[in-house]
Amino acid sequence: MSRVRRSALTFGSGLGYSAVTLVVGLIAVPLLIRWLGAEAYGAYRATSDWLAHLMLLEFGLAGALQPLLARSLTEDTDATSRVLAAGIRAYLGVTGIMMVAGAVLIATIGTLVPVGEALRGNLRAGVTVGVAGLLLVPFSPIRTLAEARQRGYRVNAVLLVQSLVTTGLALWLAWRGFGIAGQFVAVTAGLLLFVVLLAPGELRPFRRAFHYLRRPAVIAESRRALRQLNLPTFLRQLSGRLSFLSDRIIVAWLLGPVVVVPLYITQRLAEIVQVQLHGVATATWAALADLHAREHFDVFNRRLVELSRLVTVLAVAALVPIVAFNRTFVTLWVGLDRFGGPAVTLFAAINAYLMALYVLWGWTFGGTGQVARLVPMSIAVTVVNVVASIAGTMVFGMVGPLVGTTIGFVSVASWQLPRLLRRTFQTPVGSLLGGIAVPLALGVPYGLAAWRLARVVEPSWFLLAAAMGASAMVYLGAAWFLVFSKDERVVYRGLLQRGRDGS
Repeated sequence: MSRVRRSALTFGSGLGYSAVTLVVGLIAVPLLIRWLGAEAYGAYRATSDWLAHLMLLEFGLAGALQPLLARSLTEDTDATSRVLAAGIRAYLGVTGIMMVAGAVLIATIGTLVPVGEALRGNLRAGVTVGVAGLLLVPFSPIRTLAEARQRGYRVNAVLLVQSLVTTGLALWLAWRGFGIAGQFVAVTAGLLLFVVLLAPGELRPFRRAFHYLRRPAVIAESRRALRQLNLPTFLRQLSGRLSFLSDRIIVAWLLGPVVVVPLYITQRLAEIVQVQLHGVATATWAALADLHAREHFDVFNRRLVELSRLVTVLAVAALVPIVAFNRTFVTLWVGLDRFGGPAVTLFAAINAYLMALYVLWGWTFGGTGQVARLVPMSIAVTVVNVVASIAGTMVFGMVGPLVGTTIGFVSVASWQLPRLLRRTFQTPVGSLLGGIAVPLALGVPYGLAAWRLARVVEPSWFLLAAAMGASAMVYLGAAWFLVFSKDERVVYRGLLQRGRDGS
């Protein structure tokens, strides 16, 4: 299977995963809010973000493993087995550190996520279950291996099963009155299921890795390479977490967990699109890394420009209808009282697009083992973002963290990252920016038309879906002829045809 075919299959399976989880979420979230209560649901979301931050204590191992595994796969299975063994051994070491930090989180969660007296015990029990789930961390290299093998489509299939099982269990436990703790039981069960379903198929060709786990001398070189990469990767991931995954933590801390609910609800559509836009990078980083490793630099840069254009087209097509119709969507879904406002919607959409470019361009460094070049810029983005987010929340309320994220992107990353691409990969900045400028310009009349249409559409699920879908299709049709080159259309047409044929 070709690189392009595997990338397309991974991205397409990601779209299917998001479509199913969107429909399931439309059903599940209102029920969870009703059965848990707004305070408990908001506390669960904020606490989940705190637990996610504990993953920083893996010190960048996942990002460091990506280029090492991608490089080893161009050699032989024994080389990959050695890298995989080094990764598993490193994860075993950091799991203990995570468990200690988890114990601190259990002791302090009532202060970090302030809830009423009636919920404190249940919240602490939920965090305890979530911390226990960290015992699955040593299996993390399995997903990295699958993505390095350009088998992200298999990861997406397993994620879909995991999501359905987790959601079903979460609903049942909420209905039975297990509260916040029940939600973390469901999440932990889903994590275990993910490992059980993914591990056998991915590890089978590399069984020798378990033999090498007991032979440190054999994997010493891989461990050294991992240590050289994991510190800059850790600093990069730390910056990313603090910058882009702390919104609900800041809001819960300054405004209370109840306010987290409208913030989460209002951003939900934009977050789903953001995940799919990230899927372009997830689906293609290994192929780009392979081109770079084979010194096909011209093709590498051409593909990067094309992918940037594709991300922009997909972002504009999906995010503009969300900005225009999100009020109607939230009203139909959970009620107008849960709508966080048009400003939250607008900044969530802007950040979803900017983050997608940030991830795509950033993974060119991570996939080629040059993530250290991004660290100074990432730290600068983080400082600006966190300061602006806290100040913005105190002044503007729940939209504050989103404004802070936009300021961090625009003031630092928007000019620093293209400059780093030019210096590192000789990427032509003019071509890169030109590739995204045309679809953005085409999005202006599209946005005005969608906004006007949103003012006249009656609030019903059928009309809402029809209006949003038709708007996106009109833009995509225009972009097909006005944005993509003839060669790009040939490639995308072939991928679409093979997708319809199932080949």
